[in-house]
Amino acid sequence: MDLDGSDALGDAESGDGDVVRPPCSVDADCDDGNACTDDACDFVAGCTYLLVVCDDGNACTADYCEPAAGCATNPVTCGDGDPCTADDCDPASGCSHLAIAGCTACAEATQCEDGNPCTDAVCGQDGVCAYPANTAGCDDGDACTVGDECLLGACQGGAAAVCDDGDACTTDGCDPATGCTTAPVSCEDGNLCTIDLCLSATGCTASAEPCADGDPCTADSCDPQTGCAHVPIPDCLGCLLPEDCDDGDPCTDEDCGGDGTCSHLFNDAMCDDGDACTFGDYCADGSCLGGGTASCDDGNACTTESCDSAKGCSSKPVACDDGDACTEDGCDSLSGCTPPRR
Repeated sequence: MDLDGSDALGDAESGDGDVVRPPCSVDADCDDGNACTDDACDFVAGCTYLLVVCDDGNACTADYCEPAAGCATNPVTCGDGDPCTADDCDPASGCSHLAIAGCTACAEATQCEDGNPCTDAVCGQDGVCAYPANTAGCDDGDACTVGDECLLGACQGGAAAVCDDGDACTTDGCDPATGCTTAPVSCEDGNLCTIDLCLSATGCTASAEPCADGDPCTADSCDPQTGCAHVPIPDCLGCLLPEDCDDGDPCTDEDCGGDGTCSHLFNDAMCDDGDACTFGDYCADGSCLGGGTASCDDGNACTTESCDSAKGCSSKPVACDDGDACTEDGCDSLSGCTPPRR
């Protein structure tokens, strides 16, 4: 047991447990031949043997002492058994284990699946996933390519998709997200006097706009900027039947010609000229002419007759008043006013 509190080697114990130290006069007297002790002479207590501290201040070495040679070191082993860390040692801080980017540790290939169809997931003998490239078929995500294949671990687009639908009336294209597309071809030529059409086999065609409105009483024409025009023909009446040509004139006979236009031929029919003071009215050269003058004589000598063109014949009493209040005036229908009587 070390009585002075120091770790010591080479002390001998007596039978009762007391430490027996060799006597000495100088430090050399205490040399125990052990390079791992620091030998010294204590003139009172005798020889002391303190353990040598073997610390070289390097966290990357394991320090120890060889009795024959003294302090020695062995490198510290920093391996953590993880193939996906880079094990290193810093003399000041000791071991470190930095993760290796892109490294995946594995025990079997299923742990290495990366979802890339262009690589084969392999668990190597070193316990690290490997991804060798393959040449499998794949989909590059572009609907406008066909026959995509893997190359150097990535999917490469194949040939461009053929998007011809065989219809000359559509413009064919391709959308990378949805694939082939079609849009109608516009055949509009900007000419309002043509009928623009599209035929699937040949494409756009244009034919003349007839502009016929079926009305024989209009002049049909076309202007490229404004289109069809139908100008009425003056004094023209269109028809299908003679009744369509009735102009309300009793002095004309209506007819519908083969060209669909009306004709009005003069007649000599009886008519009414609208004058109540004529009779025997008749048609001549398309006009109604008055016949003879109406006779408005009512045979009554006590009336005066007249004729109004709108109303016809009218009569009013003859004035037989002689202006003498002392006479009685009278009238005889046959002879007229009678002599006054007192």
